[in-house]
Amino acid sequence: MKEVSKDVLATNSSYTVWVEKLREFNKLKGRKVAEETAVKRLEVQQPTITNQANPWRPPPSNWVKCNSDGAWHNERDTSGLGWICRNETGEVLWAGARAVTKTGSAILAEAEALKWGAETLANFGYKNIIFETDSLQLAKMINGTEEVWPILHPTIELIRHHLLQIESFEVRFYPRGGNKAADRIAKELITFVSSIHMLYPVVPMWLKYQVRSDKSVYQNNSW
Repeated sequence: MKEVSKDVLATNSSYTVWVEKLREFNKLKGRKVAEETAVKRLEVQQPTITNQANPWRPPPSNWVKCNSDGAWHNERDTSGLGWICRNETGEVLWAGARAVTKTGSAILAEAEALKWGAETLANFGYKNIIFETDSLQLAKMINGTEEVWPILHPTIELIRHHLLQIESFEVRFYPRGGNKAADRIAKELITFVSSIHMLYPVVPMWLKYQVRSDKSVYQNNSW
């Protein structure tokens, strides 16, 4: 599978803007030191989880897997969108986090997150992608096995458009246990103001524990 060179992307103006936004965001929030301390504390206090229902599993060789999720709360003014792309060894290739004006429903937030992940990875040139969501209804609607709800028509049409730009793809439902990293990303952003938009070429500090936990589970189990 031909992957996008991060060295090449680094010269792209839009990518540079993303990186600069990330740096500025971390400076403004003053969170880096606190996050490093929190992660170290978690690693000491919480043993690695090796028994977990429906844990994340890596994709086959030459494929990548994109998990996505949306965070929605009735009393919040924003919704959080998150997705994470990993390869067959569990290495994080990209992760996206975005705060948007509150969507009309939780499933719409889920759909927007998957749409953003599909659009980004298609633009980056990935050829073989498995998309996983913990929304069974959303997966069925995208795959055409359930009638699309009117409120979701525009978003699902865009998802299908982006999917057609990918050489080989699958859209799957997978229980929440295998979607914890994407859930963590979405929830990280729901408390912030809208229009925050981050694309991570490396694992952010606050996500490292969950990524390591996911990787440890599949490495310690034979499927």
